[in-house]
Amino acid sequence: MAPNPAADAGRSHRAGLTFEGGTGFLLSRTGSLARRSWTQMLTQRGLTPHHYGMLMALGELGHPCGQQQLSDLIGIDSRNAVPIIDVLVERGLLSRDIDPTDRRRRLLALTAAGRHMVQDLTQTGAAIEDRFLQALDPTDRQQLHRILLALLSPPPEPAADR
Repeated sequence: MAPNPAADAGRSHRAGLTFEGGTGFLLSRTGSLARRSWTQMLTQRGLTPHHYGMLMALGELGHPCGQQQLSDLIGIDSRNAVPIIDVLVERGLLSRDIDPTDRRRRLLALTAAGRHMVQDLTQTGAAIEDRFLQALDPTDRQQLHRILLALLSPPPEPAADR
């Protein structure tokens, strides 16, 4: 049987099992390692991924935003957003005010503490990413980023039959 360099390269140093070299397995394992670091960072700050998404989205927008719009931006049902927002307001990271142009609408904005938290999350997240990707040179990091974006992009719709 001819040697298979691709299979050999992916073998675990522990058991030498071929399945551990599969792309899906490697992606899953890599994702688990990355998720563990991010979860630890968020847990240390008393945050969940949804809290993170809301804070970072508001930080990136740079202006107050309606609850519905923010929910849509981070991909959660607006009915599920209220308890998430409540926690952030109680912690003093967000303010929730009535929109002066539409009293039915609530506007969310980062407080000074919220802006500080966004800055901390940005810096810490960059450090985690840098440590995680330290084995890659800058060109490989850019290529990995491009490949991941391509994998996560929705496939094009098939052309309709004419």
